[in-house]
Amino acid sequence: KIILDQKWIQAIEEAVQKVLSEFDLWEIKANEDQTNTFRVVASDETIDRDGETLIAKGCDFSHFLKNPVMFVDHSSWSVGNITAKATNIYVENNQVIIEWVFTDKTEAGRIANALYNDWFLKAVSVGFFIKKRNDKDSKIIEKWEIYECSFVSITCNANAISLDAKM
Repeated sequence: KIILDQKWIQAIEEAVQKVLSEFDLWEIKANEDQTNTFRVVASDETIDRDGETLIAKGCDFSHFLKNPVMFVDHSSWSVGNITAKATNIYVENNQVIIEWVFTDKTEAGRIANALYNDWFLKAVSVGFFIKKRNDKDSKIIEKWEIYECSFVSITCNANAISLDAKM
């Protein structure tokens, strides 16, 4: 029998995070009984409405993974604005893709779920910090840290939308 104290557990978790940071696929513990799941392109490498391009492989998920929740309109100032939690994050074909499950614990979650399922709401937007711009073209963001993702009425990146075929 091995008994680990909190320092050992934290050291192991940090080592695992370091190893996982080398891969594009992130698995986040999820409740297998959950329904109401959905997938979105959170970002891709097209030029957005601000004239900037986020390089998908340059996305740092490390802090987002500690609390992977979705909001409405970037209103991250209240837990009542949480609509969903991420269950999977990965980079594929120059896209940052996030899989989610809606919460029924907040009014925002219930409303977002209903609007999404009725196909009124399908656009998202990421909140992020810029870590490194391209030396030759400052509009290309090579490294960035996602800190939240939100449902929005109009996206900055026109391709940041649902991947679910409900049309």
